[in-house]
Amino acid sequence: MSATDEAVDQALEGLDEDLNPIEDVEEEIKPEESEESEDESEEDEGYVIDEDEEEEPAEEQKTEVKQPTNLNEEQQFIYDNLPTMSISGKDGKLYNIKVPGELPSDFEFANERDRIDFTAAVTRQEIKAGELQNSYKNQQLQKTSQEFTDRENKAIVDDIAELQKAGEIPKFKLQPTDKDFDSDPAAQLVDEIIDFMNHKNQQYLERSQAGQSYRHIGFEDAYYQYKRENPEKVRSERQREEDSQRLNVGRQIGSRGANSEDTKLNIATSGTTTRDLYAMIDNL
Repeated sequence: MSATDEAVDQALEGLDEDLNPIEDVEEEIKPEESEESEDESEEDEGYVIDEDEEEEPAEEQKTEVKQPTNLNEEQQFIYDNLPTMSISGKDGKLYNIKVPGELPSDFEFANERDRIDFTAAVTRQEIKAGELQNSYKNQQLQKTSQEFTDRENKAIVDDIAELQKAGEIPKFKLQPTDKDFDSDPAAQLVDEIIDFMNHKNQQYLERSQAGQSYRHIGFEDAYYQYKRENPEKVRSERQREEDSQRLNVGRQIGSRGANSEDTKLNIATSGTTTRDLYAMIDNL
């Protein structure tokens, strides 16, 4: 072999040595490139809806809080109208509560800032609860007052009806919807008696506050008191009928020139009743 041939052989051997490491690297890189392409291929495939639903931890982390039971009407009103407080625990769960006692006994705050915010929220909640309690008491007071007023108005209506049936108070001539109803004599009398009743009850209330026994009168009692104190203002229907009947009887007897015998039989004494007067008229 010539020197030239030996030099060529050596050069080829050196080139092979230099290429081998490159081939090895390419072989090592190829599997990695293959894995990356497989991953990219999997990502390109997208996702199915079931897989997406499994990745919703927020819904799974919500915790249902059991509401308190056996509350009285006032407590239930306050609880129902309190705002909801949301607080996250160290366990990652979200608690929607209205009172601190609804948190589990082993509850831990996620961080110090959450604890401070929750303390401030509880203070606001206590203030709100106090306002709701006052609101409830005012509503109950108004409800009680309205119920009392409704019962008293119903009793007044019943008393007026009974007194009208008994002829003590004249019947209404006009309907309440009539613009001139207030000028109806019966309506005017009823209004006067109601004012009298309210005045008397106010006096009784003031006396009870001064230590005397409490008293409260209804419309019927007020009517008879008013009648005793104002006899010139109240003439019952019966009295008006009796007066009218006496006057008619007198006129009839006078117009006939009744003899002594008629006078003796038909004279109306102080004890004469309405029934007797009607009998006299029928016999004329």
